[in-house]
Amino acid sequence: MKKLLFLFLTLISMALLSACSKGVPQETYDALQQQSDTLQQQLDTLQSNYDSLTSDKEELQKNFDDLQSEYASYKEKMEPYENLEAAEIEARQIEADKIIA
Repeated sequence: MKKLLFLFLTLISMALLSACSKGVPQETYDALQQQSDTLQQQLDTLQSNYDSLTSDKEELQKNFDDLQSEYASYKEKMEPYENLEAAEIEARQIEADKIIA
């Protein structure tokens, strides 16, 4: 019985030690570490590009909003002239030219 117990414990110990010794080969680890570093650099570059594009978008949106406001103001100023007939427009233009001259 003692021999059987000793043999059983020896086999369990060997199995545990052999299971622990099987790790990832160093070259696999190094390759994965290099891939991780490369992906991190790509992520940093993409994050920087994203931040830059977000800033550009915000600036363009502000310019667009300014132009819309300017257009609305212009349209409001021109509203009285929208329904004028061509002859009336020409008459007003002649009056304006006389004032300027």
